[in-house]
Amino acid sequence: MSESRPRSLAETEAQIEALRRDRGAEHADTLAAMLELAEMLWMRGRLSEVRAIEEHVLAARRRALGEAHADTLKSLGKLAATTGAQGDLEAARRMQEEVLAAQSANGNSMLTAAQA
Repeated sequence: MSESRPRSLAETEAQIEALRRDRGAEHADTLAAMLELAEMLWMRGRLSEVRAIEEHVLAARRRALGEAHADTLKSLGKLAATTGAQGDLEAARRMQEEVLAAQSANGNSMLTAAQA
């Protein structure tokens, strides 16, 4: 059985372009593919690009899903990790606190800050 996930940056980028064209720039599938690209870039140490992608995905999810949705909070947690890895620990801490506060307000203890 062939694997459905792209194996290279170029394949992932092509997948994202196809999804943007076919489903829209802010469709859930497009945003998920963008986060896959961000993971690939993270592993290559390209944190500035990762951060830009994560900021875009977070903004799109906030517009589409709202501040307290689990996918929005997961995006914020990923951005916090990237921001911390870039050395901005204060901003990363604020983002993680925002994730935890939203989870507490929602009564959602299933997703911890480490998982976000």
